[in-house]
Amino acid sequence: MKLYKAVFKYINDEKDILFVFANSEENALKYICEQQVKDYKEYLLELTVEEFIEETKMFEAEANYWFAKRDFEQLARLYFNHVVCKDWTLKELEFDNPTELFVAYPQFISDEDDPFLFQVNEGENVVDNFAITLSKNENFREHIEDRSVDCGLLAHFYHDNKNWFFQNTPPLRLKEDLALKAKEESMTEMEYADVLAIQNIDNYFDNPVFKDEYMEYLKSELDSELILSEEFYRYIALKSIKSDYWEKYTYKKVEVV
Repeated sequence: MKLYKAVFKYINDEKDILFVFANSEENALKYICEQQVKDYKEYLLELTVEEFIEETKMFEAEANYWFAKRDFEQLARLYFNHVVCKDWTLKELEFDNPTELFVAYPQFISDEDDPFLFQVNEGENVVDNFAITLSKNENFREHIEDRSVDCGLLAHFYHDNKNWFFQNTPPLRLKEDLALKAKEESMTEMEYADVLAIQNIDNYFDNPVFKDEYMEYLKSELDSELILSEEFYRYIALKSIKSDYWEKYTYKKVEVV
């Protein structure tokens, strides 16, 4: 049994990046075709007569036969095999156990590397296992490690229910209502912003150990050798997944055909 990754030339959503265990490329393509049948059936039914003739000219005789039988599902399969199939690319991936593999699809997909493959052993929680995989992702870690107030995890704490604390045009300065409150508190704008951010950090971390670890990291010098723990990355990954902060995901088990 082989693991295949199938990628459509024009990526718009999760249907354009599929994973399947199959014993051959032919069977993998059959699986992909079946996942598209409903969509292409609806597409063909919406065509005008002239458009239908143009779209099915590559398999005209077969198209006319199944059209006469009103079997639009078979027409959709023929359309996929004759017209659409060439725009799919199959890649064979390495994996040993076909019963323990899941895919996490983000809500918005534009690249074939957007979905995550991850393993789930019997009896284990899917989300908890995905958090481990996400926590090791380079982009996710860079986001967590960013110490700027305008991007990364830290920037998340410089927000209230009215969005970012600061005005959107340089130089960096608080919004007028917050600047006024800073003045009332006899603080500089950045001092007041930091006070609000620390309050948000207190509210965010329900585990004081990880809150202290994060605060120590923020206080350390940029060239410091202090690094965040693996447990910290997993903790943030799990919180991010459950709150849809990083991205909203749907999970599907890789099928065997």
